[in-house]
Amino acid sequence: MATFAKIGLNSQIINVINVEDASCLDADNNFDENIGAEFLQELHKWPAANFKYANQNMKNGVLYDGTEQAIDQSQAFRKHGAELGGTFDSVRNAFLPKQPYASWSFNYTTWFWEPPTERPADVVDGVPRIVVWNEDTTSWDIS
Repeated sequence: MATFAKIGLNSQIINVINVEDASCLDADNNFDENIGAEFLQELHKWPAANFKYANQNMKNGVLYDGTEQAIDQSQAFRKHGAELGGTFDSVRNAFLPKQPYASWSFNYTTWFWEPPTERPADVVDGVPRIVVWNEDTTSWDIS
């Protein structure tokens, strides 16, 4: 099963669609993203250029097989799997996860959203604390 992201205005991911592998194969039985996108164009009446293959086993540019890093990294691209509300960065040819809070910025080195201030420790002097982001104050609440 191949997964494609349907890209809407402002590069927003508006749908994540599973497609049978057979609908994405070329004459030599090799996977071809363009064939899958053309199949979806016919089915959804949406431009093929707005469908991007999304390997849903990607995290931070690394391909996983279950919970373990996959030995074969040949399909490792686009940094993350696609998710509703996320975006597709066409310049970097990568999926960005949904922004958790308006004040957070995306770090293109780590490929994750980061808060404006570093998260405090969950444990201090052996005592666990609850640390939660407060978007209203753009700071961490600690209890």
